[in-house]
Amino acid sequence: MRIENHDVREMRPTAKLVYVTIRDADGALAQHEIAERSSLNARGVRDVLDELVAAGLVEAEHNLADLREMHYTIRQEVDENSG
Repeated sequence: MRIENHDVREMRPTAKLVYVTIRDADGALAQHEIAERSSLNARGVRDVLDELVAAGLVEAEHNLADLREMHYTIRQEVDENSG
């Protein structure tokens, strides 16, 4: 698990895990998918996602098939600058 982005390297371990889980996915992930893949509880994932979105590292978009659900991806600018 190599993390190039300085902002992510400075975050707590759970934030790093969530970031890497999203980064390594083949597409956008819902909160419950991130929780399953990272083995973290849903509340912890939600709190970390809020931090990552606020820091501008992750983008959140509504799932068009179910507007109650958000899908998360790494921001392109972050991904391109990570090496």
